[in-house]
Amino acid sequence: QFATFQYHMFPYDPPGPPPATWTEGQGAGRYYEVGNIANVVAAGHAESIGYILKLGIDKIRAYNRPLTEKLWKEIPKLGYPTLTPPDNDSPTVSFIVQNPDALRAKLKRANVAPKVEWNQMRVSCSVYNNMQDVDRLLNALS
Repeated sequence: QFATFQYHMFPYDPPGPPPATWTEGQGAGRYYEVGNIANVVAAGHAESIGYILKLGIDKIRAYNRPLTEKLWKEIPKLGYPTLTPPDNDSPTVSFIVQNPDALRAKLKRANVAPKVEWNQMRVSCSVYNNMQDVDRLLNALS
């Protein structure tokens, strides 16, 4: 286990040599940092592959594209510059966050849960999301 870990690549990250600095933890756990296979997760992944293929990857991308385009366009207007290029085909869009602790608290109060870690916010759209979910996030960030 790492006792400390800090990125030094993005705006608002603490200064230091890129890409990151860390100190190793104590005890035997530090020797197993990479972990091992979680069998339950592996079974879930195996089942999800059939579902993804049934829906069709092109259809999933086409469904997610309007969601991610709106995120990419609107969230920077609220003070969170984007890290993800606009032509990226990923359903994940990342943004720069100046105060992650305050943002996590704000999002928790709004019951919205994008990933906020270090000085970044990652929003991952999927087939179970819709434009109302995007609007809920935008309202929470306002």
